[in-house]
Amino acid sequence: MKRSVFILLALLLGYGIHAQDTLPEPSIPFDAETQTVAFSKVVHVQGTKNELFNRCVYWLNNYYKSPTRVTQIRDLPTGKILGKHFFPLYTFDTVNKVNKKTAKVNYTFTVVFKDGRYKWEINELEVIAGRKVPIAEMLNKSDTMYRKKWRSYLIQINDFIKSWSSNLESKMQPEKAKKEEDDDW
Repeated sequence: MKRSVFILLALLLGYGIHAQDTLPEPSIPFDAETQTVAFSKVVHVQGTKNELFNRCVYWLNNYYKSPTRVTQIRDLPTGKILGKHFFPLYTFDTVNKVNKKTAKVNYTFTVVFKDGRYKWEINELEVIAGRKVPIAEMLNKSDTMYRKKWRSYLIQINDFIKSWSSNLESKMQPEKAKKEEDDDW
């Protein structure tokens, strides 16, 4: 979790959050029919359902500070892990030249396992900055409640999801076989 925060800070400095209008448009998967945002991916990897489940449990224990509080469901027979957590959002303080925590994002994640593959999904994203703001609402620029800083929030959310998923995907790879030592040493 701490690594993700540091990665986010570095990315924020690179984007120059103080220049809101020059920020790139974030890539947020919005379903217009259901009015929801959900990030997901199916990953094919070597291993049985049980092996993949166990790898994910190891990842959870390394990634989250308190993994038992984060996970709501860990069900090996169905091959499903469900968790809820949050991460901070920052704005750039031009006076002190630092990033300030100004909001947090609550999210739900699900990882489902089958032999040779798993699917992760992050949904129910909700920004809390004085009030709860569903991420789908932040995408509507014509809304009278729209704020320019939301674009930087969406970029931070997108960056967090990329970091979270790449960390998960790298830890879900099978361990490389150890080389046997030469008996003639």
